[in-house]
Amino acid sequence: MRSSRWMLVVAASAAAGLAAAPPAGATAPTTTLEQRHVRLPHGDCGSFTLIFEADVERKVTTFYDQDGAPMRDVLVRRTDGTVSNSVTGASLRTTGVWRVTRYYADGQLTGRVSQAGRTYLITVPGLGEVFHQTGYGVQQDGQTIFEAGPHDFDQFNIDELCAYLAG
Repeated sequence: MRSSRWMLVVAASAAAGLAAAPPAGATAPTTTLEQRHVRLPHGDCGSFTLIFEADVERKVTTFYDQDGAPMRDVLVRRTDGTVSNSVTGASLRTTGVWRVTRYYADGQLTGRVSQAGRTYLITVPGLGEVFHQTGYGVQQDGQTIFEAGPHDFDQFNIDELCAYLAG
């Protein structure tokens, strides 16, 4: 009984590995990974500036057609950090995971981009969300053609965040 389960696990693992393999003759996807620490002033709260500071991981995977021309690339950006009051240092944690897909035709960018995920979420214990950027969007040649979800940055809705960090 035990050996048959083991054989099933081995067979499933092998099948999963084959499913992830590129078709014969196709170029395998390539991936680059970049990690950095950022510290950016972002947002005016009157008597202080908001400072966003985070560890950021950017992973870009490019997928190719059978001729080796890019078809799309996918950026997954993960952030873990804080937003703080530039004067007092009062801060709140911020996290995010965001995916951006760019599309190619004949190896050239088409100008079409889709974005999905939670770019930023900042919560205050006992109060809940004070800043939220999440959802899905599609842009064509720099123009938004579809957007869904809360986008506090787009509307620059930082009043609650400023009020909380002001003390």
